[in-house]
Amino acid sequence: MIENEYHLLVDAIRDHAVFMIDTKGYITTWNSAAERLKGYTKEEAIGQHFRMLFIPEDRNGKPEYEMQESLSVGKFEEEWWRMRKNGSKFWAHVVLSPVYDVDKKHVGFAKLTSDRTQQKRSDELNRFLMNSVADYAIFLLDKEGKIVSWSKAAEAIIGYVETEIVGKPFSILHTTEDINAGVPEQELNEACENGTCEGEGWRVAKGGGIFWSSFVITPLHDETGFVALTWGLTSKKELEQVTKANAILNGSNKELERFAYVASHDLKEPVRKISVYCSRLTADSDIQKGYIDSIMESCRRIQTLIDNVLRYSTMTKRQPFERVNLNDILSRVLDSLGELLQKRNALVRCDKLPTASVIPVQMEQLFQNLVTNAVKFCCNNNRSPEVHITSHVLGKEKIDQHQLEKLWPAEEYLVLSVKDNGIGFDQRYATNIFDLFRRLHGQDRYEGTGLGLSICKKVAENHGGTISAVSENGSGAEFIITLPA
Repeated sequence: MIENEYHLLVDAIRDHAVFMIDTKGYITTWNSAAERLKGYTKEEAIGQHFRMLFIPEDRNGKPEYEMQESLSVGKFEEEWWRMRKNGSKFWAHVVLSPVYDVDKKHVGFAKLTSDRTQQKRSDELNRFLMNSVADYAIFLLDKEGKIVSWSKAAEAIIGYVETEIVGKPFSILHTTEDINAGVPEQELNEACENGTCEGEGWRVAKGGGIFWSSFVITPLHDETGFVALTWGLTSKKELEQVTKANAILNGSNKELERFAYVASHDLKEPVRKISVYCSRLTADSDIQKGYIDSIMESCRRIQTLIDNVLRYSTMTKRQPFERVNLNDILSRVLDSLGELLQKRNALVRCDKLPTASVIPVQMEQLFQNLVTNAVKFCCNNNRSPEVHITSHVLGKEKIDQHQLEKLWPAEEYLVLSVKDNGIGFDQRYATNIFDLFRRLHGQDRYEGTGLGLSICKKVAENHGGTISAVSENGSGAEFIITLPA
């Protein structure tokens, strides 16, 4: 009874030819799907060697190889040509597995065959179309965004050959800024939700050169992945020029960073010596003491300036991003400023801040500079400094288009606000205050180097964001930092 049910079950399988062969390769069972696929009736097939199902050039040796391989590794599987009774060929997916009885004695093999001819033709047509288009880089992605095929045009436009890039995530074609901002994932999500994702942006060619391109990403109908098209809006010659210019610029930037570091480091030592020797001088009069104090104060200012120049020059976007709680960063800043806050009787109120992907040491510097400025520029001694720090999230549709062009692409943006009750400033200087060494007040009124807000601007830009200020004289100021969420 069980054996009859088993034969009925196998015979009901419609998409796969299922049959058994003995240890020597002779067919012992044959289901109805095998009859439809291969053209032989059960009576014609049973008792024949299964080599008759191979194309003529494979019949000598290949059947024996498949049986031996199946015994050695537990299964033989391939896609290759097979032949029907009428002599026509079809592209087959074949699985051959050894069969053992209850005593673990090898008694034969089970074979499954399915027709993949249509799929092969479709694949060949797709490859032909992909390689026939010269001006568009066309490639296929799986559901996770890994590249599974690569056209000749993609090779010509982007530089990678197929063997170099298949299996790699397509984020390899995005800039570091876009990867950190989650742009590759956003593009795939938009394609899934809307049926397509179209846009323009920077793409990275082999060797690191970038080029501006248009792109379209569309999900495949069988939901197994995506087809992507990219075409460059910069010519190959322009790309080479941009790549060369980028290499020169990157080299110059590194040299400047190194110069600033070495110069700052080398300047520290003579300033330190001047300060030490002045501290050992004995003043014979109040005038001499005043001179010594002035020299010591100048040394302190120079030391602060050197530290800020060094900090600015080493603050780059190459530092690693981490997902951290901004409340923890702000707490460390307020602890380090505890003496100043207590001395000025300053009140710092902070709403609960979110967790965000940031460069921790840079965000710490941003908060420190803004809180220090808020306390420093308090309007009079009769009123204690007050600082209020808040945050909220905005969708990209609510961001001003002009500002959006300066931001890294994202669906949502984190907006941080640092507001104080200080002296404020004329709104016409709202852009200039972020320039290097820009000061609105003399050193005699408010000490500083003019680098604090420049550092804040660099931190915001390193995070793909912006910083702006809103103020008026005598009414405090609000600094607004917008970052990709």
